[in-house]
Amino acid sequence: MAFKANSLQGSLVVLGTKDALDLPDVRGRGIWSFGNKKIIVQAPFIEGNEIKSNCIRIANEFKAGARKMFNPMNWRIRI
Repeated sequence: MAFKANSLQGSLVVLGTKDALDLPDVRGRGIWSFGNKKIIVQAPFIEGNEIKSNCIRIANEFKAGARKMFNPMNWRIRI
């Protein structure tokens, strides 16, 4: 998967073609490459400040008891 490249070299490294360089300047627009096929896709784009404010809001809801986790999260690092 490649989004808009700002150089020919960047596009060539990721896709092997100049297709990522030729993408229109649309946030979230990309090329999904698999085998010898390529599909232009539109991924959702969310501004960083919107993600941060939602994370803060959700964290505050957990602290206030308005949200609860039904199952504990088990984080395991496998080496």
